[in-house]
Amino acid sequence: MIKTITFFAFLFTSYSLFAQLVNIESRRIQSDSIRKAGNANVSFAYQKNNGKPLTQLKTSAVFQFKTKSLKDIFLLLGSYDFSKTRNQQLSNAAFGHVRYNRVLNRTIKYELYTQLQANQLLNLRSRYIAGTGLRFKFVRGNLFKTYLGISSFYEYEESIETTRVYRNDFRMSNYLVLSLKLPKDKGELTSTTYYQPLYDRFSDYRLSNQTLLAINFTKNFAFTSSFTYTFDQNPPIGISTETISITNGIRFTL
Repeated sequence: MIKTITFFAFLFTSYSLFAQLVNIESRRIQSDSIRKAGNANVSFAYQKNNGKPLTQLKTSAVFQFKTKSLKDIFLLLGSYDFSKTRNQQLSNAAFGHVRYNRVLNRTIKYELYTQLQANQLLNLRSRYIAGTGLRFKFVRGNLFKTYLGISSFYEYEESIETTRVYRNDFRMSNYLVLSLKLPKDKGELTSTTYYQPLYDRFSDYRLSNQTLLAINFTKNFAFTSSFTYTFDQNPPIGISTETISITNGIRFTL
């Protein structure tokens, strides 16, 4: 399969509010028999408008490794976003994720994962999770594919508030991925939905959906448009229960 070198090389329009629930499925690399694949992105911007400076830094990286048998898969993700004016820090967000998959058969994979996250805009000093579960592949057609994931994870969360709020929870994590390739290799439409309730209180849940459309211009370039919606029934203090992100850009593959 083609490896993605730069997922969003240039953003035409972007409106985003950082979400606490991160879509890992959208960052997997479908590399078939290729054992090593990955990509990295770095962007830096400096503006000065009406005498007021603005500095922005964004970095992200994805690396996937498979053993010789192709049955053991390791996925590593990381990102860091930072922006500030002369006297005010606007955002400071870091994210790291490590995931292990073991292929059990053509339909089922075992998953083991851990994640560390911090985000000033979400009032999140630190969030740590560790979980395990199964991933099912129900449809393996050339045009349409369906994946279902069922897992459980432990979550530790600490807020940035002066009076810090701590949480120690166990959550269920379910996701559904629907992937449709357009005829004649014209592009792809992918929808990923997450549902993460607490085991002891199902009314406390997180819900997220990301729908991504990619339309191929050439073999190596595609226009991409994504819409992301997340809902957190019990977010950190001072944070909205809903977040929305709309992003359009260009994808370069090799």
